[in-house]
Parts: sequence; C-alpha cells; structure tokens
Amino acid sequence: MYKFKCSTCNQFVTANDKHAKIVCSCSTEMIRSVIKFKGNRLIALRKSHNMSQLQLAFELGISKSYLSRIEHDLYPVTEILAEKLSSLFATEID
Repeated sequence: MYKFKCSTCNQFVTANDKHAKIVCSCSTEMIRSVIKFKGNRLIALRKSHNMSQLQLAFELGISKSYLSRIEHDLYPVTEILAEKLSSLFATEID
C-alpha cells in the first residue's frame, strides 16, 4: 500500500500501486465545479447577468479572446477560473 497526500486539502489517500491516479474528495468537487462551466452553460450565465464577454473577461482577469475560446470549448476552464466563476455566479451554482 502507498500513501499519497492531496496538495489541496492535505488528506491522505491510499492505493495499491505507486503509479495510481489518486483523486481525493476535494479534487472530485473541484472537477465537478469545472465541468459546470462548459461553454454553453457559461454563455447562458454570462447573458443572464447581462454581461458582455469583455465585462466577464475583465472580472476574471483574462482576455476577451481567451474567454471566447473557453465559451466555445476550445480551452478548458482552469481550477482558478472555476473558483472565480463560482464566486461571481454563486447564486447559480447547485
């Protein structure tokens, strides 16, 4: 048995293989929050808040073109952006 420590929550997870891909509960939650912000959902949230791409990009600290690429599923939503989006659209997250 091998023990791995999550870099986010410091929780220990065990596995039989030292090369196993380990995902603790906090990582699973982060992955779920990232998935919530796929392109069409992000466009709908932005529009429901009457925000332009430029306004949302400014709030997130990214360029308008980068946001456009995320909205069209060309770039993934990073964990940092997912956290910012969760804060910005807190009432929209289930």
